[in-house]
Amino acid sequence: MMSKDESASRSETVRRLKVGIYDAPLDQLQPDLTIDLLSSNVAVFGSKQSGKTTFIKNILVRLHEIMKPQELAEEIYILDMNSTMGDYEKLPFVCCCIDDSNEEDVKTLFKTVEDALKQNNDLLKQSKCSNIAQFLDDPPASEESPKHITLIIENLNAFLGEERFSLYHDLLVNFCRDGNSKGLTVIFSANGTTGGISRYLPNMETIVAFNMPNDQSMDIFNEKPPQILHVAGRGIVRLQSKLYEFHGFLPFASEKQELLPFVQTMNERIPSEYKPTRLLSFTKSLTVDNFAENTYTKMSYQQVTEQEKGIVIGLDYYYHKPVCIVPDESRCIGIYGKKSFGKTNLLNLLVCSMLQQNAERIGHVVLFDDGRDELKGLMQFIQENYKDITITHFLDRTLFRTHVANLCSERTAAANAAAAAAPQTQPKSPPPVKNRRDSRSGWMAQTVDRQIEKEAPKPQKEAAPSPPRQEAAQIPEKKEMLFIIQSKSMYQSSAGQIGAQLEDLLSVLINNAEQYHMSFIFSDIKRHPTIDMETMISSFFTKAFLLNDIADFVENKGSKTAFGEFDAKEMKKEYAKCERGDGYFFDISRDVLIKMKFLKSPFNVPEKTNN
Repeated sequence: MMSKDESASRSETVRRLKVGIYDAPLDQLQPDLTIDLLSSNVAVFGSKQSGKTTFIKNILVRLHEIMKPQELAEEIYILDMNSTMGDYEKLPFVCCCIDDSNEEDVKTLFKTVEDALKQNNDLLKQSKCSNIAQFLDDPPASEESPKHITLIIENLNAFLGEERFSLYHDLLVNFCRDGNSKGLTVIFSANGTTGGISRYLPNMETIVAFNMPNDQSMDIFNEKPPQILHVAGRGIVRLQSKLYEFHGFLPFASEKQELLPFVQTMNERIPSEYKPTRLLSFTKSLTVDNFAENTYTKMSYQQVTEQEKGIVIGLDYYYHKPVCIVPDESRCIGIYGKKSFGKTNLLNLLVCSMLQQNAERIGHVVLFDDGRDELKGLMQFIQENYKDITITHFLDRTLFRTHVANLCSERTAAANAAAAAAPQTQPKSPPPVKNRRDSRSGWMAQTVDRQIEKEAPKPQKEAAPSPPRQEAAQIPEKKEMLFIIQSKSMYQSSAGQIGAQLEDLLSVLINNAEQYHMSFIFSDIKRHPTIDMETMISSFFTKAFLLNDIADFVENKGSKTAFGEFDAKEMKKEYAKCERGDGYFFDISRDVLIKMKFLKSPFNVPEKTNN
């Protein structure tokens, strides 16, 4: 442990950040203007081109010059509403420099700062320190130390004026009010006090203003400021309740010539183990080629696929962890979404990955399409690359229903035969075929039993009476059958009795999918006009995907879907708007919802149309 004299410098380093000089005429001095980042938030006001952005850049440069991360770790987060700070993003303490183009990035920034502040608070409590300065000046015997966090918002007026960021306004107030003692410094620039900025000023211990009109200066300082020359870089600062004229330093004599060498020097000077982790952001489509650079582990798509032993469908939006599904645990998948948001890409990724990883297990693919012929490209891909797989393609609902009915009869008979052949320790009654609709009254509940009874082949004499059966016995020597149900006729009231029978028959197969060696993908789920039918269809799924904004979807048409249990208002607070390629994965069996960036399918499936 350091001596007290040595450790005292840890806090003094951050307390003496030189950013300019100020005039103290009564003392006949021009002292250095320093900022104490451990006890001061900083508000920088100014008109256009007055020097406020340069002042913040100067803070960034001086902070990198004086900080010793071996003694106090530093993390800097920049929300650049003016897009003027991007050249400083590569400085080693800068974790991110984002603009307002992606709301999810803004959410991640605030969440990360909030988590870091909470971690600091927990460490201070464990060390019985009331604030970070006490911890630094008299450090306890602790393996982990709190860090200093700097949050910079360039143009707070623009931030507060965006309705989509209103959820973070109160959080920012909390940061300003409670963050300083826990190691957080908030720095913002603004062009005036309009738009709610006044509520933040009581917690800004250091306030500077460049070239502001007198009336606005009165609003900022609550008193008339001294008259000063209107020169770039010259302004008013409040120190210890008094106003002084000051002149801020430039970060460089020539930013264009000196910034890049400075960034390189700082990155060479700071050992990699003391550099904070940079926040990742999805700036473009997620592909196999850029997969590794979008993860914190830097593992490639191929490495993750081998490690997870499943289908990699994308990355978690916040933690950038791979999102995978295991086919044997995903017997029935539902895909919801709006047009041109990536449903076809997701379907191609799922099906082609299943075939690539399990081609020897899959013997039959059944496609239920409609006049749009959306599955034509996928069918062509399977025909060209997997010649041993049988493909059955339906466009007619009645023919598809007949096929499903025959499968029900065939697989039920095979399951019963397998059960009959299985050894028994205790006689049991034959297990009933599972059907989620059995509890319902009326003809719909009886459809499956009547259909199976009508179409099932007559049993051989030697098969009756049957011996005791083993429940859920597997059908031997059967390859997997994959159903892809795309047809919008599944969700039309005009289907009438045939449609209801089809859904009941599918219910039998889906509820016995593992036993029957079947998997199902409903690839373009539409809203069903009959609530009861919509509820039944959504009950099929063990996994569901949504390529749409979840709050809007649940509020407008999702109450009876697989996502119906979520509250629209809560979802709006929790998640930002989706861009193309974004969406949600709902692991229904585990009750886990993940917002994610979907992987662009690497398989060369002929395109029919984008849906």
